[in-house]
Amino acid sequence: MPDGKTKADDVPDPALAAFELSARLVLAGRYEEALTATDEAARLYRERITDTRTGPLEALGAAASRAYVQVFRCEALSKLGRWEECLRTASEAVALSARSRPTRPSPRRWAPP
Repeated sequence: MPDGKTKADDVPDPALAAFELSARLVLAGRYEEALTATDEAARLYRERITDTRTGPLEALGAAASRAYVQVFRCEALSKLGRWEECLRTASEAVALSARSRPTRPSPRRWAPP
């Protein structure tokens, strides 16, 4: 397309919409609603990660987005004073983030001939 967009750019993404809603609800101070939105966003990203049609890079991106959704959830839980849940959620976010890092081959050391 002439503007640099593809037809795929015009397709609505429910996971991204739930992600954005989660963030905005937290920012607006609507924490109970944010918890519902984070549940939906996490579910959609979990489905994307496990979908056999999802490529490895897209799965990594979905896992990273799901980790970020957990951060939104933790923020909402902390504002509601639900500290134990917040701590568990933060731990999940860290674990998801660690797993969503792409693996790299270790660099080869240069040795003089």
